[in-house]
Amino acid sequence: MFATQAVVYLLVAMGYISNYYLFIVVSCYLLACYGGGFATMPAFAADAFGPAYIGKVYGFMLTAWSAAGVIGPFVFETFKPQALYIAAGLLVVGFFITLVYKPPKGKNA
Repeated sequence: MFATQAVVYLLVAMGYISNYYLFIVVSCYLLACYGGGFATMPAFAADAFGPAYIGKVYGFMLTAWSAAGVIGPFVFETFKPQALYIAAGLLVVGFFITLVYKPPKGKNA
């Protein structure tokens, strides 16, 4: 999801998505990815940290998501011409983090 969203944001930012109906389809795809990320967070928290910690970890995840929802619009307003490029860059960072992430193993898992 991270990689495809980054590509779509770049296509929108560079003006390749100029058709109204194509923009609607792209917007729906991005919103579906938003929901997909929200739906996979509890399973990721359970897999990565164990079921005993899911409440605490999921709470941290939702707090970070909420903080981004409050702070993000202010940042993007400040950098309006580059906003979609910043979003694409953050998605690329998220993609690489998922590639290098390894869940804990052993007694401390």
